[in-house]
Amino acid sequence: MRNLYYLLILICSLLLPVVLSFHRKNPFYQNIKFIAWAILSVFLVFIPWDIFFTKNKIWGFNPDYLLGFYLLSLPLEEWLFFIVVNYSVLFIFHLIELNIKIAKTLIFFSRFFFVLVIFVLLFVLIISVPDKTYTFTVSLVGMALAIIIKIIRDERFKVLFIITLLISLLPFLIVNGALTGFFSSEPIVYYDDTKNLSFRLFTIPIEDLIYNFDMILLASFTYYFSKNYRANKSEQYEEKG
Repeated sequence: MRNLYYLLILICSLLLPVVLSFHRKNPFYQNIKFIAWAILSVFLVFIPWDIFFTKNKIWGFNPDYLLGFYLLSLPLEEWLFFIVVNYSVLFIFHLIELNIKIAKTLIFFSRFFFVLVIFVLLFVLIISVPDKTYTFTVSLVGMALAIIIKIIRDERFKVLFIITLLISLLPFLIVNGALTGFFSSEPIVYYDDTKNLSFRLFTIPIEDLIYNFDMILLASFTYYFSKNYRANKSEQYEEKG
């Protein structure tokens, strides 16, 4: 039964968001097109990254906890991971978008978060640990994405993203903890600690927090702007009519 462990983690992670997606007050399923675009964007960036790191043994997967089906060096469960996690996070983003009013204090906090927490932290990591492949790469990707968000200057998106990121920290700790051995005798995902800072939050490499930031930022950015682009185009069409 151990070979079902990764799959069961994914099923448990997805079950509640899928069920609640069909609730009449928050019909998230109606946004499936934009969800698909978001997940595709994550695939385009994170799958090649995952394949490269796996082949170079920067991280790897314990076969005892897998079904045994592989595609491009990655287990089936790892492909599903990007679908499940991003669907669940986008569901949180959707609920926040429906229910949170964007106050000036939240806008100020989002600016502070991006400038001091993200730019300063990631810049320090990039220049200080170029030999730590995982730390360097995850920080560089995060910096690039954060710069794009900064240039676009959509304060509403920044607030929605930060609240989503903070709320998703608890499920992130549970799921990543399960994958890195917190609830089992061995980790499902293991790391070459010579390629990271070797600092862990429980069993989770600290770089995974930045990885989570990168992935959620890309997914929510694609979801939000693809959905709102359609809405803006509709408004322009109605004005011309």
